[in-house]
Order: sequence, then structure tokens, then C-alpha cells
Amino acid sequence: MPSPKDRERGAVALEFAVLAPFLVLLIVGAIRYALYLSVYLAVVHATSEGARASVGGATSAQRLSLAQARVADVLASYGALVRAGTATVTAVADPMGPNTYRVRVTYDVRNLDFGPDWVPLPNGGTQIAHSVSVANGWYGS
Repeated sequence: MPSPKDRERGAVALEFAVLAPFLVLLIVGAIRYALYLSVYLAVVHATSEGARASVGGATSAQRLSLAQARVADVLASYGALVRAGTATVTAVADPMGPNTYRVRVTYDVRNLDFGPDWVPLPNGGTQIAHSVSVANGWYGS
């Protein structure tokens, strides 16, 4: 006849067998979201830096060129986390005001490996987009 101590060990093993899949799901989900949020913050950082760099351009083409170069540099600095070549940069007139323009970075995350697909990501996990509006011109009298 099994002792009470043996029965307790069996109960612990059964509880672990029931809870282990949920713990694994929680850990994998946390890692997956942490990677996604890291890439999101990299895109936000690159967008801000691209907008800051674009201020030096006198024309729309110069602004776009400066923004693209700076975004590529910033994303490349993140190493293996972000692939710099998959970002799309635009610098266009901002509809919110006549003296502003908007720098927008869109990053395709479909080619990054965030782990198993059974843990969903925000926005379907396909794109991360961020934009920054910048004043165009000077405010002298």
C-alpha cells in the first residue's frame, strides 16, 4: 500500500503536468513580445533620428535622402535584432499644417523570427510604422 508521502509526490507530478503547458506559453509569449517591442522601439528611435537629420535638407529630395541615410545607420546599429534593408522611409508634406513635413518609417517584420506563431502579435505581426512631424523652414521675422 502506498504511503501518504508517495501519494503526495504523485499529486505534485500531476499538478506540474497540468500547469507546465501554461507556464511554457507564458514564458514564450513574454519572450516573443519582448522581441517585438524591441524592434518597435528601434523603429521609433530610427524615425526620430531620421526626422532630426532631415531638418538639414533644403528640398524634399534632400530631406528624404538625409532621413533614409540616418534611418539606415540607426537600424544597422541594432545588429541582428533589426534588418536595416527592410525599412521604408518617406518624407512628405504633413497635412496637419502648411509649415511641417512628416517623416514616416515602415518596417516589415514578417521576415523576422519572433518564435512560434501560436502567440499572436499586435497588428497581426506584419508591420511596424511610426511617423514624426517636423517644422519646415524658420520662424524669423
